Amino acid sequence: MQVKTRELKGSDLDYAVSLCEDVTFSPLRSSRHYYAPSTNWVHGGPLIERNGISVIRPENKDGKPVWAAVQGYSKAIEGPTPLIAAMRCLVYAKLGDKVEMPEELR
Repeated sequence: MQVKTRELKGSDLDYAVSLCEDVTFSPLRSSRHYYAPSTNWVHGGPLIERNGISVIRPENKDGKPVWAAVQGYSKAIEGPTPLIAAMRCLVYAKLGDKVEMPEELR
């Protein structure tokens, strides 16, 4: 099943980042391979720095928090948190507008 990169969240987003970074992924929190770059700064922070991703908080019209991330001269990718925006940006830059998600993650 294909999912739009701009809509990725949770373990789907973490899985997509693991594809970009060639990291073993397990959606089980109890696994020693648990990888959560979209919520854990220890995992996601170095990716932001290494990939030259800039994160900003632009003005928002409806009062909801929104963050935007860009890499180089790419278009901004939004998310509700800085890590989600940055990880979506990374996935967009490396895998494109849509990501194929395995059925076992659905």
